[in-house]
Amino acid sequence: MTKFHLKVVTPDKLFFEDEVENVIVRTKDGDRGILSGHISFLTSVGIGPLRIITDGKERKASISEGFVSVNKQGVNIITTDCQWVEDINVSQAEIDKKDLEEKMSKAESKEEKLMYKESIQKVNNLIKLGNK
Repeated sequence: MTKFHLKVVTPDKLFFEDEVENVIVRTKDGDRGILSGHISFLTSVGIGPLRIITDGKERKASISEGFVSVNKQGVNIITTDCQWVEDINVSQAEIDKKDLEEKMSKAESKEEKLMYKESIQKVNNLIKLGNK
């Protein structure tokens, strides 16, 4: 299978950069598979799994909000957070979830509640992917 260049960047670091065969990313419209030669597009990334296939082997990560850009030079994903599944601490994520739920129940403004709801979605994604 023909490879293409994939770069995944967070505000803190270059998370991943290499030649890959396939990438499947969660967008706001659902999961989107990208192969070499894919038509160019730009869309937002949603909370969910990121699957990277290289040399027939799949590696999974948890990804948060951001953007994915596809063009003839390759694929760039810019995201607020990305973590390899094998690095997820499910016990800590479950503690974080309880803490966030408690804070959300005490939140007074819609903005605060929305912030906690989004954080809980991120933690739920970590728990889901970390338990697989």
